[in-house]
Amino acid sequence: MRAEVYLAALRTSPVCTLPELTGDRPFVILSPHPDDETLGAGGLIAEACAIGQEGRVIVATDGSGSHPRSKQYPRQRLIDLRCSEVHKAGAAL
Repeated sequence: MRAEVYLAALRTSPVCTLPELTGDRPFVILSPHPDDETLGAGGLIAEACAIGQEGRVIVATDGSGSHPRSKQYPRQRLIDLRCSEVHKAGAAL
């Protein structure tokens, strides 16, 4: 997709408040990989925290597949790192 097509679609997308989006009910963000929740929905998470709305994040994978042959980041070290990053990002948001 070309940038101008994406931006044109974005300009016509509906805009609403978080309570309008969620019906002011608790919500769940399903993140395929660690950091997708922050990059894709960080603003929503921060807004929910700011207004006291309950939300949860589920990360579907442990992030160990991102560097399968890395000697510097073997599987368990990568899992530990990704888990730590997700928790730090969540705390910051």
